[in-house]
Amino acid sequence: MSDEEKPSESRSAQKLRAGPFAAAVAARSGLRRAEARLATEAVLGELADVFERGEAFVLPGLGAGKVTRNKNGGLVIKLRPRNEKNSDAPLAPPEASS
Repeated sequence: MSDEEKPSESRSAQKLRAGPFAAAVAARSGLRRAEARLATEAVLGELADVFERGEAFVLPGLGAGKVTRNKNGGLVIKLRPRNEKNSDAPLAPPEASS
């Protein structure tokens, strides 16, 4: 297959990696990178627990979804992505300054 015939790697084919993800969280939140890494690990750990328990979830920045198991016991995550009209809604209100 020539270079012209090879499919280019699309954005959807890229993999999300922990380091760059934590760096993006740090940039978006204003946290130090180490703090963002810890927060990211905590959030992902909680999501993994929710998925394993098969619970439904609603996260304004991500969307709503539920987890089921397929006939082989694997997890199937059905996600309804966030709605554009409320995509900037924060998960929590900003802290009041004292």
